[in-house]
Amino acid sequence: MVDFHTHILHNIDDGSKSIEESLEMVKILMSQNIKKVCLTPHFYPDRTSFDDFLTARKEAYDSLKSFCDSFDIEFLLGSETYFIDNLFNYQNISQLCIQDTNLLLLELPHNTSFSDIFFTRLQKLMSDYHVVPVLAHIDRYPMLTANNDIIDELLSTGCLTQLNIASIKNGFFLDKKIVQLLKNKKIHFLGTDCHNLTNRKPEFSIYFELLKKKLGNGFAEGFINDSLVILKKQSYKH
Repeated sequence: MVDFHTHILHNIDDGSKSIEESLEMVKILMSQNIKKVCLTPHFYPDRTSFDDFLTARKEAYDSLKSFCDSFDIEFLLGSETYFIDNLFNYQNISQLCIQDTNLLLLELPHNTSFSDIFFTRLQKLMSDYHVVPVLAHIDRYPMLTANNDIIDELLSTGCLTQLNIASIKNGFFLDKKIVQLLKNKKIHFLGTDCHNLTNRKPEFSIYFELLKKKLGNGFAEGFINDSLVILKKQSYKH
């Protein structure tokens, strides 16, 4: 299984605060049969420089990797990039993508209106940088979960979507909408969006089991396979 969205790297954003906490988060995911983990610290183009972000990410990753070489888990380095106009200041953003792919995990401002202007900017991002946006935690945007037309328009542009897996059990109405989106194959990746060992834990299996109960083992396993196929298809190494 793949955890597509994590904040395991320590001392780089609001995620893990120590290498010890990072290691414990990795071990917990391994105990839940997670085989691939995307390391996706926040990148805010208006708060930090591109080079400073890459340097901090590398330092945190090298430290984590030195403790995990014997672990049966694969790390894919990436980012959760905040989609604002400052991002267009850079000539090349490929290093923000999920490692060895052109998949860019994209966080939207909470007040995103999904207007024509938004779609124009999104298409510019895709054409200028040749990336495939993966919209992070789409469960957080009421306009997306309430309006299938907007999601359909996003998918028609070539965007993909990521769901925070805990939202599978997050209130009756949202739960029904999420399940419907999953059934209709409008969600492509699942992630814990884990930040720590307290209020935002790396909990995957408990919600995945709930997904199996709601949609059946066959659907759940098929979803995993589909996610892996997308990762391979978008990989430079396939």
